Amino acid sequence: MEATDDAYMTRVTTAFTLASRGLAPLFALTGGLVATGIGVRGGLLVGVIGLALSGLFLPWREATSTTQVTSQ
Repeated sequence: MEATDDAYMTRVTTAFTLASRGLAPLFALTGGLVATGIGVRGGLLVGVIGLALSGLFLPWREATSTTQVTSQ
């Protein structure tokens, strides 16, 4: 959130909230269909694998420091 300008912070937060809450029913339905098809344990395994791999879709950025340390 530090990379987002203060003027856009409300828009970014609203977009994130709408996307996460709006897609939850879709993923619940998909999870139910997967569990019906391959069983509850298999459905949970698919969910765990999907969650573990979701980090691959995050944008990678190099760490930048916004504060400057000075020696005294």
